[in-house]
Amino acid sequence: QADEEGKPLSGVGAEEWRNILQGKAEFARTGPGLLQEAVTIFTRVGKARVWAFQCDGASSQSLSQSGLAVQGPKNRAVIKAVAPKLVEGWPAHSPDLSPIENVFSRVEWLLWTDPEFKWNDFESFKVALRAAWAKVTGGTAGSAYLKKTVGSFEKRRRKCIELQGGRTKY
Repeated sequence: QADEEGKPLSGVGAEEWRNILQGKAEFARTGPGLLQEAVTIFTRVGKARVWAFQCDGASSQSLSQSGLAVQGPKNRAVIKAVAPKLVEGWPAHSPDLSPIENVFSRVEWLLWTDPEFKWNDFESFKVALRAAWAKVTGGTAGSAYLKKTVGSFEKRRRKCIELQGGRTKY
């Protein structure tokens, strides 16, 4: 199967992405989905009504309404039911302008380097991933890290413009 540009699809599909957003995918987790976790985090840092869900250009996150992206409208509806704002048309893999990419990187770093998060199969990986996510985003230290990461957006945006879209140190 191919995406709208004819590129082969790989990774998580649009329906799987929606299940992850809602917490329904058997491989994702038990408990709330990614959207509910975002609501919890943004509420905790006082941004419950002003945060935006950002969909990058990854095929699974496509919200397109073309014939090839039949899941797009369903995914858009799921997101809009929870998120105060929806940002579309973002380039895929854009860590310079996407604070969540930095959060994902920190979680991944913990999974590979911190002995507290050992895993050796899929089940133990899921447990380690949830624990690493909680360490990065939870408690006072997590709130401070999230505020700092999100608070640096304007500086990142200016640097990205200055470098004409080139890679920054972020």
